[in-house]
Amino acid sequence: TPPALRVFDAGMGDGTVLARLMRSIHRSYPTVPLSVVAKEISLEDVRLGLEKMPDRFYEHPATGLVISNLNYADAPHLTPHDSAAPLNWQEVRLTGNTTHEYAEQIEALTPLLAHGWQTKPSPKTGNPVYVRPTVLVLYREDHKFLLESVIPRPGRVLDSYDLIVASQPWRARMSAEFKARKVLAPLARSLAPGGRLLAIQSCG
Repeated sequence: TPPALRVFDAGMGDGTVLARLMRSIHRSYPTVPLSVVAKEISLEDVRLGLEKMPDRFYEHPATGLVISNLNYADAPHLTPHDSAAPLNWQEVRLTGNTTHEYAEQIEALTPLLAHGWQTKPSPKTGNPVYVRPTVLVLYREDHKFLLESVIPRPGRVLDSYDLIVASQPWRARMSAEFKARKVLAPLARSLAPGGRLLAIQSCG
């Protein structure tokens, strides 16, 4: 439904799955504005995922990409509810009309990413948690007018997704109660009417 097709990636990883999904969406909906929100706490994975995005901005210029380190309950709405640190909201407008120009501007974000994706061990579990809640919004400057109602901003966020992809969203050893309460339930509540949630988990 207007104004965009909305996708949430519940664990971007290195961006391989997301990049392929975005290519597939472009093939089916080449002119529809695309809003993608991806959750990822790993700085290295965020960097690797962004490396795959210049060609996505080139082929599908009406794309708004958001990456956040928030937890599963907060990331779909881009609003932290249990953090003492202020929200670190960054908006980047890409200029130019070549993948090389977009890649250069994304590579220049290294200091911003290093600041936004600092982590510390959780005192309860030892797992990494964010130092400061961060939201990074990227889109093409020359499509700002078209994406005006699509791009999230503080106080005006996305909350109804057409597709949510949860690929390896938890460690296999986590309890079923944890998986349902902390991951699947908040994701399911973020679906738009008729939306779909695809969960993929492997164990060996």
